[in-house]
Amino acid sequence: PDTLTDGEFQASILPAIDVVETENTIEVSAEVPGVKEDDLDVSLHGEVLTLKGEKSADHEEKAENYHHVERRYGSFRRRIPLGFAPDDDAVEAHFSDGILKLRIQKPASVRAGIRKIDITKS
Repeated sequence: PDTLTDGEFQASILPAIDVVETENTIEVSAEVPGVKEDDLDVSLHGEVLTLKGEKSADHEEKAENYHHVERRYGSFRRRIPLGFAPDDDAVEAHFSDGILKLRIQKPASVRAGIRKIDITKS
């Protein structure tokens, strides 16, 4: 069917998120199909990245004896702890084809503070 149940609609507004950490960056991809760029809000508060957005779905059926319209609206908020506060110019965001991609550069102090721990067999 072309219409979504309430449960399917609720699940469809919660974006799937992938987070990949490299030595120098954290890269976040969020699938937000049906959400317009103007309806997305990306913010940083200290060490927490927040993704917010709104999504709406309309469904209309017309027939000879009836006219049926459904409108569903929903919003989402996802918070991602980064473990560091990025520098002001260290975040790039791109949105295309329902995919939001963020690349967050780690501060030099965080990169310098990583040290490898050797594991030995007992």
